[in-house]
This record gives sequence, C-alpha cells and structure tokens, in this order.
Amino acid sequence: MRPPMPDLETVPLRILKRKVEYEIREVESYFVAETTMPERSGFDFSGSSQSFNVLASYLFGKNTASEQMEMTTPVFTRKGELNSQSMDMTPVITKKSAGTNKWKMSFVMPAKYGSNLPRPKDPFVTIKEVPYKIVVVAAFSGS
Repeated sequence: MRPPMPDLETVPLRILKRKVEYEIREVESYFVAETTMPERSGFDFSGSSQSFNVLASYLFGKNTASEQMEMTTPVFTRKGELNSQSMDMTPVITKKSAGTNKWKMSFVMPAKYGSNLPRPKDPFVTIKEVPYKIVVVAAFSGS
C-alpha cells in the first residue's frame, strides 16, 4: 500500500489487518466538501478540472469566514451518491442534485473543524459528513 502524501492530513483510519493484496481499515467519520461535475456524457477531465477548482476555491477562502484551510488527501471522484449526510446550513447548500448517476468530486476537510466548517459561498459546494465504516482496500498500478 502506498503511504499518504507527506505533510498532508488524510482521513482518520486504523489498519485492522494487512495482507500483501489488501488492507482492512477502520475509517472514522469525517467531513467533505463536494460538488457535482458539469453535465457530460461520462467522466471527462475538463469537468474534473472545473470541479477541482470550485472545491479549491472553497478551501482557499471562498467561504463565509474567508478562511483559508489546509489541503488534505485524498480527493474523491465517483459516480452517484456518497453514503453521507448533508449538514443543515441553508436551503441552497443542502439542496440535492436531481440524479444519482452524476459524477461527484469531494475534498476531505481538515479534522480540526469537525462540523464547524465555514459555509461555502458557492451554491454548488455542499458539506457532508461521511459516517464511520470498515473498508477493504486493494492497491494497483492503474495500468
């Protein structure tokens, strides 16, 4: 398994079992900032880049506190809904997208904020809590 990026905070976890092919991890609950990628047919890198910039803007000060937060790892991209709960902030922020088949991008938020994250100024950014879970992780080269 590849270690996390040095000097960047990551999802709080504990390794329960380590094998050559996989790890079983206990993952504590954490918060993410999330956005839906622009409507396209399937995943595309242009939409990914746009979504990354929207989330980075929130992280680096486009929020109600003008707070600049630290970058964390990992950045998630996925199709469909995340198993999470929206935080009640304002009706605009908690509004869900119409479909569950859209591509989403999420940034893990710094743990020191907990549920007290500054509200996004961009209505396309939502804050969600990802609940505790146990996961199996397999590493691969991608080729």
